[in-house]
Amino acid sequence: MGLWNFLAEKLHAIGIADALYHCNHKNTKLVYRVASNGVLQYTRQCQECYQDTTLFISHKKLSKAERASATLRDSKAAKNWTRSYYSERSKQQRESFWKLYTEYLDSPEWAAKRAQVLRRDKYTCQIRKRGCTHKAVQVHHLTYKNVGNEPLEDLASACVHCHDIVTSENRRYM
Repeated sequence: MGLWNFLAEKLHAIGIADALYHCNHKNTKLVYRVASNGVLQYTRQCQECYQDTTLFISHKKLSKAERASATLRDSKAAKNWTRSYYSERSKQQRESFWKLYTEYLDSPEWAAKRAQVLRRDKYTCQIRKRGCTHKAVQVHHLTYKNVGNEPLEDLASACVHCHDIVTSENRRYM
């Protein structure tokens, strides 16, 4: 028994496999792919989202007729669907984050933290980009990992000019 089949059986036994390889669509078909060592690997592929809905199925568990009827797995469609799905999911997560972030910036908790950072930095811009006015009136998040519970070290006072520059730089990568 190969390592993959061994792991697949263990995952099935403890009920993890179904959670890992699950879509809600009903239209699946038996497909195969050719492994790098030339061995045919069988699985079921959803015909709507093109995701594999099972772990690999041992050829021993399939009849000769089932193996003969299997078609080549549509990996291009699977990649396209996955890319599209995660792109949309990522977009929704970003929109949700920015909505919550905007609400947080309007909160009394943020106002207090912002005032504390400006006082700590003596209202002096800590970013210092070319064209800096030095007079800080805004506070910049150095990271968005801890928004809502950020330590003061995650925050820096900034003038409007520098804050606009660094914010546009950061958001290009988000």
